[in-house]
Amino acid sequence: MADESVEINTITCSAAISACEKCGQWRAALDLLTDMHSAAVDRNTISFSAAISACEKAGEWQVALDLLHSLLDASVPADTISCNSAISACAKAGAWTMSLAILDCMQVEHIKRDTITYNAACSACGKSGRWELVLSLLDDAASWGVRRDTITYSSAISACEKGGQWALALFLFQQMLDEKLKSDAIAQTAAISACQQSGQWHLALELLRAVHSASLRLDAIMCTAAVDACSKGGRYDLALALLSEMSTSSIRSTAVTFNTAVSALSPHQWADALGLLVKMAASQVDGDTFTYNAAISSCETRKGGQWAVALDLLKAMAKAAVESDIVTYSSLISACEGAQRWREALALELRMRQVRVAENAFTQSATISACEKAQKWAEALRCLGAMVSSIDRPSEIEAFSAATGAESRLVAFNAALRATASSPRPALLVPKVLQAIGGCLMSPDTLTFE
Repeated sequence: MADESVEINTITCSAAISACEKCGQWRAALDLLTDMHSAAVDRNTISFSAAISACEKAGEWQVALDLLHSLLDASVPADTISCNSAISACAKAGAWTMSLAILDCMQVEHIKRDTITYNAACSACGKSGRWELVLSLLDDAASWGVRRDTITYSSAISACEKGGQWALALFLFQQMLDEKLKSDAIAQTAAISACQQSGQWHLALELLRAVHSASLRLDAIMCTAAVDACSKGGRYDLALALLSEMSTSSIRSTAVTFNTAVSALSPHQWADALGLLVKMAASQVDGDTFTYNAAISSCETRKGGQWAVALDLLKAMAKAAVESDIVTYSSLISACEGAQRWREALALELRMRQVRVAENAFTQSATISACEKAQKWAEALRCLGAMVSSIDRPSEIEAFSAATGAESRLVAFNAALRATASSPRPALLVPKVLQAIGGCLMSPDTLTFE
């Protein structure tokens, strides 16, 4: 109920709508605007702008657009503030086409476009991956004499980085500095991420040094991007050094940071992988499936590598309640195969079934190979039979052939021959053998009975 001591007019209603906007009450703002119309109170640019701004802050971009249309239909002159609010609302929703439509409308209606206008439009296009449009807006702003600020450049750099245009992102970053604009965290992170995508590790490190020299705050996101850039550039030594520097500089590493560093390690660097896991624990950062899988993979070599360490990591996963997956077991069985640890390979297949991780052609093939290398022909044939019995679709037969290959099928065939020789009813095994080798033709010189 209206207070009789307060005059209901455009000014008081506009003030009330502005109050609703500041409090995030967009529905109340709309109700007041509707009540103004019902009470024949003139609605002006300020009242509409406040209501549009309230919708923008609430993420109600379609309602904001409807209000902008209502403003124009009511012959109320739109201004820069109302249009900027509508563009910002579209930007939050990634509705870049509507943002550009409003921008064009502003030009037609001779409404002044300012830095905020272009920043909002760049943000809308950038979030939708339209980096080429962001660059066009950047040029358009310059041609109209609109000042481009740090936010403008940050949006453009981020859009180019997300679009995989790392060279353009770095060019814009340098151009921003040339214009004496102070870079912000968004621009710095996007520029370093651009280096990350392209493997330009030296540039990533230079940017980190520049940020540090300018007394700007380094954060985990920037450093993680630099670590990844070093990893992709094959400089895992620098990746590990940067991780240590983060700890020294009191920059808290995240699981993503450690995962990036672990994945950079080559198979013979299992000790470094374990060291990173220890650092994670000391930093109170929980490892996830990716972390452990990368560490297990570093224990894997053609000769088996540190298969025992890999199995210990599986135990550590279970203790930490980290879920294992097909990647985990593929790496483990492969390590056991290389070391001719057939018992462990069979035990891992059993464990996969216990924890409900589906076997595939690669894990089964590696287990068969482990048994063959240890001359455990009966076990190899049993695994082969299980593998064949699980194939019931043409696509799976193709996957089996791709996984085993001609060489592994020869191994399987030899295993079958050795096992059938001691079987009381060898004829029963022949169909499985023929199906398993997929019609692979064997010449006499390919058969071995060592």
